[in-house]
Amino acid sequence: MLSRRAVTMLRSPVARVAQVQVRGIRASFDKAEEPMLGDYPDIDPMPAQLKSPYKKYDDQQDRRNRNEPLSVNDDLYDMWSPDRFTHFKNGEALKYFIGFLTLFFGGSYLATFLAPEKAAIPREFPYEGLWKESGGTEKSKDVFAQRSE
Repeated sequence: MLSRRAVTMLRSPVARVAQVQVRGIRASFDKAEEPMLGDYPDIDPMPAQLKSPYKKYDDQQDRRNRNEPLSVNDDLYDMWSPDRFTHFKNGEALKYFIGFLTLFFGGSYLATFLAPEKAAIPREFPYEGLWKESGGTEKSKDVFAQRSE
């Protein structure tokens, strides 16, 4: 399957994904040509959640007007796609997450470190845990023996 795909890509000059042009330090990428689209307009996608909720739309729930051209991958950017969180940048969110983990594990360690010892000694039973007095036999010694833990 992969070999067929590679041969097809080598045969057709249209299937070039990205061309990198290096000028000094900067690199620019050309958009990929998609022959399946034909003359459909190439629209930059705009997530519907980032559109203004106060503007009047023909379809208020999806924030879309009638006869408005859609992006090719509109199902990735409509109101039913996963939410877009723009509250924090990635570095700031990572800082908060590491802070939470530090507080959680630090508090857990502190709780185990400051936990008091047992107030009493463990119980001890005579005659190897009273297995014979509990009605056990030599085979069922482990079942009938009283445990001190």
